[in-house]
Amino acid sequence: PRRKGTSATSEHSGDEDEPDTDLETDRLLGQQRTDDHGFYDEKEKEGGKKKGRNKEAMIHEPAVLIEGVLFRARYLGSTQLVCEGQPTKSTRMMQAEEAVSRIKAPEGETQPSTEVDLFISTEKIMVLNT
Repeated sequence: PRRKGTSATSEHSGDEDEPDTDLETDRLLGQQRTDDHGFYDEKEKEGGKKKGRNKEAMIHEPAVLIEGVLFRARYLGSTQLVCEGQPTKSTRMMQAEEAVSRIKAPEGETQPSTEVDLFISTEKIMVLNT
């Protein structure tokens, strides 16, 4: 597996050393929601008029209707990584590279996978079996 070389003396930008917290995500999403004031009400009114050609999908759950985009994907597997405290962005990137190296089949071997639909909205990400 290929890995990026890092050294203890390499300098990172200030953003990489800050923890990537749920609070920051909530703050950014909150800003987006205030910018799009009224957008969701208009979308709900137009919801019944959409044609099948559209890539947008409606997922119905007992408590909520959500609009989002549906992607066809291949699920390769999962693994667990342990990290103490709030990881930095660079730490999360290293974790992602480690996870891929654990899951991905060696070159020349077949990669086991399962076809799934990946539903992405401003509210959540869902993996749906097909």
